Amino acid sequence: MEMRDWANLFVERLIRAKLASPETIEGCSEKELVEIERKLGMKLPESYRRYMASLGKESGDFLSECGMFYPDVLLNKERAQTLLENNTDFRLKDSDFVFVERYGYQFFYFETSDGNANPPVLRYSERSESPILLAKSFTEAMELALADHLAIIENP
Repeated sequence: MEMRDWANLFVERLIRAKLASPETIEGCSEKELVEIERKLGMKLPESYRRYMASLGKESGDFLSECGMFYPDVLLNKERAQTLLENNTDFRLKDSDFVFVERYGYQFFYFETSDGNANPPVLRYSERSESPILLAKSFTEAMELALADHLAIIENP
């Protein structure tokens, strides 16, 4: 499945699950995506670009508590580095992109230098020595997040 198709289907699933509506969904423009790449000095993977083009500014109730929306995403790496400095010797590489900063004690990121269109996602949590592999790809990580969100709704 092409990344564009995946992103469109993902949006449809959010709407069907009543986590979002067309009015509560807003993506980033190409200009804003280019700004992210320029300011952070990296080329974003296709899977992440497609996601952000669909849901980069607002996604209804889905992950609304996470620092992952434009323009806040521009500050995530700085916040992640502060968290690391206070907890471990592990450091992010220049080519690591932090796409979620959550509650000030956790972040999610992927590597950008290898050109992988759908890179593995790692998670770091406060007081850990190093990050762990969360998912084999960005799309898998988002699918896991949606499944977790739906499970909480179904079993509060």
